[in-house]
Amino acid sequence: MSKEHANLANFEGKLYRYQPYSGDYIKYLSDLVLHNKIYYSSTLRFNDPFDCKLYGIKFSEESVIQFMRKRLEHQMRLFDRVMPQGMIRPDSEQLTELLDVTIQQSRDKTIEDCAEALQELHKLVENEIGVLCLSSDPLNILMYSHYADRHQGICLEFTLDKDSMFNPQPVRYVKDYPALEFGLSDDVNLALAVALISTKSIDWAYEQEHRSLRGGGAGIVEIPGHYLSGIIFGCAADDETIQAVTDVVKQSSKSIKLYKAVKSDSSFTLHLEKK
Repeated sequence: MSKEHANLANFEGKLYRYQPYSGDYIKYLSDLVLHNKIYYSSTLRFNDPFDCKLYGIKFSEESVIQFMRKRLEHQMRLFDRVMPQGMIRPDSEQLTELLDVTIQQSRDKTIEDCAEALQELHKLVENEIGVLCLSSDPLNILMYSHYADRHQGICLEFTLDKDSMFNPQPVRYVKDYPALEFGLSDDVNLALAVALISTKSIDWAYEQEHRSLRGGGAGIVEIPGHYLSGIIFGCAADDETIQAVTDVVKQSSKSIKLYKAVKSDSSFTLHLEKK
């Protein structure tokens, strides 16, 4: 499990961001197109009450005990090196019994310490991580309904190289909270952080989400100008919205392509038409 979560994506291709074109979002788009600035959100503002709050996440008890055993065995090897002359070393059977007793006595405390560490990690994610939410699907009817003002807004298209600063992580959709392997290593710590930020209920699978993360919490980030490669108008976007966005793109002198999501005549689907 830890390896699965710790495997950072090396994404290359297109990702999309759905948003309204009203209120503050008018300025947000202008800042992005003209000044290459985009806003990373706080995890506290997410609409899913479980998002980044996996307090039920657990370390498997087997992996905790295995870790404790290895640590104690390592301590015993160190003790062997400095053991005073004349001191009688316990035989292997006695050592095994001693290890088992020690592990049993400290198991509950170790698991409690794990829970406290997890609480601290939640606070760190809430205060120190900014998230940019993206989707791999530019034609998702529900996404336009939920995030792009009932199809009256827009969908931003980003074209990314493998070494992009976004480094987007695919969200993993599951029914139950993940159980992670325990250990004190960078891989395990990374697996835990990614599990917290990039694991959601299977109910959200339709979003096909990827997340770009930054340290320092929510805020404005400047990105390379070529990332934004297109803007898609929702199928219910009015002429005023289309003209306003088109004018901003013209001011930028960037080669940003404009599209319109169009309803199919024969199915519950959308397709793109160039503007």
